[in-house]
Amino acid sequence: MADIAFISTYPELTRQVTEVVQETGEKVKIVEGLLEHGVDLGKNLEKVGSKVLISRGGTVLMLQSQVHIPVIEIPITGYDLAKALKEAKQYGDRIGMISFQNMFFQVEDLADLFEVEITKIHLAKDDQAEKVISTLSKDEFDVLVGGVVTVQNAIKYGFNSVFIRSGKNGVYQAIAEAKRILQIRLKEMKRTKIFQTILDYTNDGILVFDQSGELTTYNQKMQEILNVQEEELHGEDLKGLISPEKFRNLQTGSGEYDRIEKIRGKTLAVNRIPLEVGNKVSGLVVTCQDVTYIQDLEYKVRREILSKGLTAKHTFNHIIGESAEIQQTITKAKRFSQVDSNILIYGETGTGKEVIAQSIHSASDRRQDSFVAVNCAALPENLLESELFGYAPGAFTGAIKEGKQGLFELAHGGTIFLDEVSEMSAKLQARLLRVLQEREVRRIGDDRVIHVDLRVIAASNRDLAELVREGEFREDLLYRLDILRITLPPLRQRTGDIQLLVEHFIKQISQRMGRTITGISSGGLRLLEEYYWPGNIRQLANVIEQSIVLTEDGQITDNLLREILLNKKPFCPKTKGIAFEDDAAIIERVPYPDQEIETLTDMLTYLESVIIHRFLSKNQGNQKKTAEELGIDRSTLWRKLNR
Repeated sequence: MADIAFISTYPELTRQVTEVVQETGEKVKIVEGLLEHGVDLGKNLEKVGSKVLISRGGTVLMLQSQVHIPVIEIPITGYDLAKALKEAKQYGDRIGMISFQNMFFQVEDLADLFEVEITKIHLAKDDQAEKVISTLSKDEFDVLVGGVVTVQNAIKYGFNSVFIRSGKNGVYQAIAEAKRILQIRLKEMKRTKIFQTILDYTNDGILVFDQSGELTTYNQKMQEILNVQEEELHGEDLKGLISPEKFRNLQTGSGEYDRIEKIRGKTLAVNRIPLEVGNKVSGLVVTCQDVTYIQDLEYKVRREILSKGLTAKHTFNHIIGESAEIQQTITKAKRFSQVDSNILIYGETGTGKEVIAQSIHSASDRRQDSFVAVNCAALPENLLESELFGYAPGAFTGAIKEGKQGLFELAHGGTIFLDEVSEMSAKLQARLLRVLQEREVRRIGDDRVIHVDLRVIAASNRDLAELVREGEFREDLLYRLDILRITLPPLRQRTGDIQLLVEHFIKQISQRMGRTITGISSGGLRLLEEYYWPGNIRQLANVIEQSIVLTEDGQITDNLLREILLNKKPFCPKTKGIAFEDDAAIIERVPYPDQEIETLTDMLTYLESVIIHRFLSKNQGNQKKTAEELGIDRSTLWRKLNR
C-alpha cells in the first residue's frame, strides 16, 4: 500500500490526479468518494497502512475528525476561484458562494476585480446544503457557486450554478505537501518507536505524569512490577509512588533518588524526577526497580566475575601426601568446609596454605561463587585498603572516575582468602573487624554501606596470639578469625610424602618443559628426604624444576641435587657437605638466647637466626640480596629480623 492516498471527490479531479501522478512518478493510491463515502474509504486506507490522505472540501473536514493520520486539503487557488467567478458572471452580478469555510480564499479581492456582488454562505455540515439552498430566493441570486454538494442542490431547486474545480497546480501542491508531511511523520514514527522500545525493554518501570498529576505515559515493566492491568494502572491511586501531597512537594524542582520503599507488597528502588521545560516544572517522571531484580542482576555479575578468573583451582584431590600428618589435616579441612565459620590457617612459607583454602572453598556450598585471594604483605597499606574495600568516584587523585569495586564486594557469595593477615596495619585490622562483625563494607570516600555475604579464610606464618601479646595484632580480631584452626605441617615433619611430591613435580614440570625425565636416583631421593626444607613444598618444586633443566642424561642424580642445594645455602644439621664451612664461627658471633632451649622448635629458631646473620654479614647488610639468596620474600626476612 502506498504511503500517500488521494480521495478524489469527482471524476474530473480523478483524471487530473492520475495525470499528475503519471507525470511525477509519485506513488499515490487514488480512490474516488464524496463526504461519508470518502470518510469510509479514508478509514479503510488508514487500516491498510496509508500514512497521509489528500482530499478537498467538506470531505477533508469530515476525514480530519474521524481518522488518526494527517489529511491534506487540495488548495482552491486564486486562479481556480477566478475561473469560477468568470463563468458565474455570465449569469449575472449577484453571486452566492456556498461552501465549507476551508474553500473560501481571496473572495473579497476577486469580487472587486470582477465587479460583482458576492454573498458568502458557510456550511458546517454536508447535510446543511439542501436546507440552506431551499430557503434562498432566485430574485436575490443570479447564480450559486460552490463544490459538488452545492451544485447538486442548486440544480435541484432551479438555480444557475457554477462548480469550483481544482486545477492541476493545486493537485501538485497537495501532493508536495503530503510528501513533506510524510517525511516528518516517518521521522516522528521512528522517534516514537525508539522511545517506545526504550520504555518497553528497559528494566525500570516508568510512569510519566503531567503538571496536573494525570498519568500520560507508562511502560509494560511498570505493570509487571505493580502487578496491575492497563486499565487498573489508569485507575490506580499509586499510593506511595505519587500521592497528591508528594506530587506538590516535588513541583519545587528537587527530586528523590535511590529511595528504598515498600509499595504494594514489594520492595522497590524508586526515583522521582521533576520534568522541567523552560525552567518550569511541567510534570514528573517516576522510575522503579524491583530490589529482587537488582539482587538477581548482582548474582549474574558475580557469575561473570567467576568467568574472569576469580575461582578456586584446587580441590582436596590436588593435595599430595599419604603421611598421617597431612591426612589428619585434610580430614579436618573437609569437616570445616561443610560449615560457614571463619578459618585461620597456620603454616610456614610454602606449606600450601592457599591450596588448603581453595580446597575448602571447592568443597563448600559456596563453590559456585568467587574465590578471591589477596596477600596482605604484598601491598602498601593505602593500596591494600583500596583493593579490599574499593572506592567511590573521585575518592582520591588518580582514582578511576567511575569508582571501583573492592575485593570484599567481588567475593560476595563466595570466599575471600587473606594470606599473611598478620601484616595488616592497625587501621586495616579495625576495618576488617567491622566486615566480620557487620558483614558490610564501605568504599573509600563513600557514605553508604554495601552488604556482603562471604566466608573469610585467613592465613599466617606467625603466631597471632604472640603478636596480640606484643600489641601488634587486635585481640578481638583474632577471636573473629580463629574460630576454626588448621595448622599445616612443614615438609620436614612429613618426609614420607617427599617421594610422592617429587614424582608429581617431575611429571608436571617435565611435561610443561617438553623434557623426558626417567626419574631420580635413590641417593638423590634420600638427600631430599634428609634436607631441612625451610621453603617447604614451594622450595622442593623449585629444586626439582632446576634439576630438570640441568640434568643431561634424563635422570636426577644425588650429585646434581647436592650442587643445587649447596647453591641454595640453607642450614641443614643432617646432610653432610651442605652445612656452611664457618658455621661454628657464625654461631659464636650470634648472641645465645637468654632463655633455655628446650625444644626442637627453639633450636631451629636459633639456628635460623644464625643463618640470617651470616648472610647479612656477607652481603654487608643488604636485605634485598640476602632475601634472594635465602630464597624468601623481603617481607618474610623483615619479620624474622624483627622477631
